[in-house]
Amino acid sequence: MKTFLATILCALLLASCASLPPPATVISGSETVTPRGSQDRVTGAAIWSGGLGNEPGMARAGFVASAARSESLIIHDFEGAILQRVPGAPLSDLEVAVLPLEDSYAVVVAGTRRRSGRTSIALFRLDRGADQMVRTWGEVGTDLGEPAGFCMRQWRGVLQAVVVDRRGEARQFTVTQDPSGEPALTETRRFRVAGAGQGCAIDPGGRIFFSHARQGFWAYPLDPDASAPPIRMIAPTPRNAPRSTGVSFLHRDFGGYLASLDQDAAGFSVWRIQRQDLAWVGRFRVLDGPGGRPVRSLGGIDAYGDDIGPFKEGLVVVQDEANDGPPNLKFVDWSAVRIALGL
Repeated sequence: MKTFLATILCALLLASCASLPPPATVISGSETVTPRGSQDRVTGAAIWSGGLGNEPGMARAGFVASAARSESLIIHDFEGAILQRVPGAPLSDLEVAVLPLEDSYAVVVAGTRRRSGRTSIALFRLDRGADQMVRTWGEVGTDLGEPAGFCMRQWRGVLQAVVVDRRGEARQFTVTQDPSGEPALTETRRFRVAGAGQGCAIDPGGRIFFSHARQGFWAYPLDPDASAPPIRMIAPTPRNAPRSTGVSFLHRDFGGYLASLDQDAAGFSVWRIQRQDLAWVGRFRVLDGPGGRPVRSLGGIDAYGDDIGPFKEGLVVVQDEANDGPPNLKFVDWSAVRIALGL
């Protein structure tokens, strides 16, 4: 995932917003806890599914990481309760993945920061064990401008990270641990994404998906030595498919889906991927409980399409930038989205 990112307000896009297909409706099952009186904006979210090691603790149980303007990370359980706060400068475009080590594994949470007009990558680490907590691991600068997307995944036994800025300039890195235990990022590729939008995601098969600024997605090979050219994926539909701002990959059954925030900030789209084909299958909105108000997001979405915590068919996490309440994350059962969209 996942990333997840600022979007242009619908007030600036009245014509395109008005023509978007109506969304189906799903109800949020739970939400993250926000301290009373707080209006701190949520700036990113990422799901860790758990299952790492046999020892009890967050690496095995799983969690949802979020970022806020006032601190680097907040770690939640799947009911929304706060497990840990990690102080530091604000983050965006959060992602979480496994870091293979010589004789073990660790969980890495990472995100982007803007430092003096440049993008830096901040890394946090969670080791296995009942008493282990997420800790600040390090920060690495890049030559990129303002960040527009960040994604990370273990692939072929190596943790890969990709970051893109608002000009479409992209950098790919491998993430390892150096002999002193500090993070080491090695650049393996630099390229430009033509017409890049916001966000990126990596699938298990080794493809990087970038949203396009106007329609569809780009699919690039993750292998830096691959000779295959990027593919522009556009869903053939007579309807006006929403433009995506941010993108998350969700693996399910024999294929996969992309989930993205729509440009009107009121709905989220789901796209089915089968090899090189892309199909828009619909959009949904989230209500804040039965009979509640619609969630409105200026951030993004992350998704996991399998048994996780109390969500046996998968979990979708969306950011809620409420005007009449504290900003937080809403947790939605993937099965509710699937049923609402007829999947």
